Amino acid sequence: MRGEGPHVKLPGGEDLHDYVGGTACYHHHYARVDAPWQFLFKISDASDDEDPYFLNFGYGYGFGFVSPDHREGRFYWEAS
Repeated sequence: MRGEGPHVKLPGGEDLHDYVGGTACYHHHYARVDAPWQFLFKISDASDDEDPYFLNFGYGYGFGFVSPDHREGRFYWEAS
């Protein structure tokens, strides 16, 4: 968020499952958190109930956002 760290190429492709930074890639185009909120990450759910970090988004994705002053966050999820 402060421009620190090495410069890395952002991943590309039709549907990225898990990534940090860049632009949000929504499965359903109507689901958005508008500016000035900044997109942080996209994560996909896991399908293994035995996994201790199991996430269930209904075969969908979770999205993290931060406010312009970096003091508040929002989480949005959408199912496939």
